[in-house]
Amino acid sequence: NSIHKPVLLITHNTDAFAPNNYQTYLSNPKILIWYASNPSIQNHAKLSPIPIGIANMRWPHGNLDKLTNAMKNHRKPWSQRTTLLYVNFNVGTNIAERVKAFSQASTIENVKIIKNGITFETYLQHAGNAKFILSPLIYGYEEFRF
Repeated sequence: NSIHKPVLLITHNTDAFAPNNYQTYLSNPKILIWYASNPSIQNHAKLSPIPIGIANMRWPHGNLDKLTNAMKNHRKPWSQRTTLLYVNFNVGTNIAERVKAFSQASTIENVKIIKNGITFETYLQHAGNAKFILSPLIYGYEEFRF
């Protein structure tokens, strides 16, 4: 056992799932809790999901100036948001999950569905007016919340 002191483990900044091949570490008494951005198992007392958060600044959707501008100018108070559900994802990146989610969302009233690519700025404007954002499993800037 190479862990000698109690630790709080955080894994993030990756598209990889956790604990995945390292699931046995959850039974290690030295790991108090494991926070992961892409948990591969559910309902484990020592594994807690955390949001992906803000992208790295090297990506267009990690531009802090654009995010700050959107927070100041496009993020409406909850009570003033007019879109119940915002849907903007590529169904081709996880066909089994995303086609089903897209189909379900299409039956709900007051849904804004984007079928073609848009700029990150436009995405931020739309997201700032939505009460909920549908984001089925896969990766992309639609998984980044603000």
